[in-house]
Amino acid sequence: MLRFLGVFIPSIAGVAVVLISAYVFANRLVETVPASASAHMSGPTAVQQEVAPKEVTESIGDADVAANETAELPSGIDEAAMTSPVSERVAAGERAFRKCRACHQVGEDAKNRAGPTLNGVVGRVAASVSGFNYSKAMKAAGMRGLIWNEEELAGYLAKPRVYLRGTKMSFAGLKSEDEIAATIAYLKSFSESPVGAGDGDASEAAPEVALDSSVLDIEGDPEYGEYLSSECTTCHQADGDDDGIPSIVRWAEDRFVTVMHAYKLGVREHPVMNMVAGRLGNEEIAALAAYFAALED
Repeated sequence: MLRFLGVFIPSIAGVAVVLISAYVFANRLVETVPASASAHMSGPTAVQQEVAPKEVTESIGDADVAANETAELPSGIDEAAMTSPVSERVAAGERAFRKCRACHQVGEDAKNRAGPTLNGVVGRVAASVSGFNYSKAMKAAGMRGLIWNEEELAGYLAKPRVYLRGTKMSFAGLKSEDEIAATIAYLKSFSESPVGAGDGDASEAAPEVALDSSVLDIEGDPEYGEYLSSECTTCHQADGDDDGIPSIVRWAEDRFVTVMHAYKLGVREHPVMNMVAGRLGNEEIAALAAYFAALED
């Protein structure tokens, strides 16, 4: 037995040594395995680690974009603050024009009411809207060549009855200069030369009738004009007084000629002036223009 046991016992010890060595080796092997190999060995867990971040990114992508777009605009900036000064002035004028809507209309379907339509009023000759029954004072202003430029409109809108005595317009006037400027800006948006289109004076707009240079260049004879003027001075006073009848003294000759041809062609409507101008030729109109331009007030 002892001999047997002496042989058996060492065999058991050898097996134990071998097992312990194998265990230690296996632990060291696991510790030295690369992370990439460990990921491949982890099976389903590794798949979750690759897919889950992508799914989360896709699910929050839209929210991130929306947040970034909102962040691009500083807080407190709204649409009104980003409009141009011109747009703001026109918008203010539209609000101010509410005081005028009872009598005046603008826009595509505008019609004459208690007052004439105001489409194209900026740069227009006074009392020139067809079909409207103007006061005698307004007709006289139109005959003497009043053009509604910004300066004239500003004066009229401030105190209509003071600026043009005899007007039928009962409105007391706009109170502030800012309100007047805004209203004119709004009206210009319905005119041929809208706000921002140029810096020229509206009084220098295109004339009512386009006359050939050969007509405008005629050099009138003042003496012949004086001979012809008796029919004119029946109504228009040669001393320049415009009590009820507009003065035509010291008018620029090209202006006089253009206005007379506007009556001659019916662009301006006035029964007496249409008849008188219709009888005059180009030379006669030029002569009258030269005579009245040279008269002293």
